[in-house]
Amino acid sequence: MSTKRDLDDGTRTGVEASDIRLSNEWRSRSTDIQGRLPDASPLRRQNLLVEKRLLGFLSHTYGPGNWRRDVHSDRDVSSELYFFETDDELAIGGKPPKSSGLIRAVLKKLSVAVAGFVPVGSRVDGLRAEDWVTIAAESSNISPKAAQLVLWRQDIPSRVTHVGDDLFVQVRSSDRGPAIQLLATARNEIRARRPLRRRNPPLWIAHLLHDKIILPVALSFAGLPVVYAALVIHSDESPRQLDLTVAIATVIYIVWGGILLVHRRRRFVTRTAQVDRPNETLRS
Repeated sequence: MSTKRDLDDGTRTGVEASDIRLSNEWRSRSTDIQGRLPDASPLRRQNLLVEKRLLGFLSHTYGPGNWRRDVHSDRDVSSELYFFETDDELAIGGKPPKSSGLIRAVLKKLSVAVAGFVPVGSRVDGLRAEDWVTIAAESSNISPKAAQLVLWRQDIPSRVTHVGDDLFVQVRSSDRGPAIQLLATARNEIRARRPLRRRNPPLWIAHLLHDKIILPVALSFAGLPVVYAALVIHSDESPRQLDLTVAIATVIYIVWGGILLVHRRRRFVTRTAQVDRPNETLRS
């Protein structure tokens, strides 16, 4: 009859030496992960904890090697493992028990998958892991530079984008969850120290100044030659000289009005582009 000591020595029938080495390797990796946790960044720590939990599950289930014994093979087993003897396979939840080969295949797939597992945290639907998502705004009384500094300390890449009159802090979609937690814990550090100042006046004020003040004054200056021409009509100057003055004044008026209209059109297009397409990254 086989005993537990046979299992520890790796001599029990059906338990290969490679399985014992694999179990020992899992235990050593779990110990190594435990030593690396204190110095790891939050994102790396999350990855290590997931790997450690999975290794613990594999070691607990796979370590003794008892599960490898096939129910159809040798029935001579230790009483430490079975409390009764029967030749019938017991159903679990109305289903037959899994074979050792199936269990072994599932656990090996888990072992291979743990090395490439990277938790991405909270994801925004339709975005890839490397896409940028917004996590904070200056209008919420947050200093973008301070927020970037907090994220930089934990090796989380970030950028600041300018949209309209506001600044937004963005991170990769894969870092969104840890980044939000970091900013939540450091809310006092990233809070703006002084009242916010708008870089540009509101859009309606800009249009009011342009349409009601700047444009009429400019057109008035452009019309001065026309007024001058009208005044000199009753003077003693020759008709030819008057016609030339009126023609020059008309050309100046048309050219100046065209310049103002083009300028207004360019301002409108520029303001629209600032809202629709954010500027490039602002490096602190």
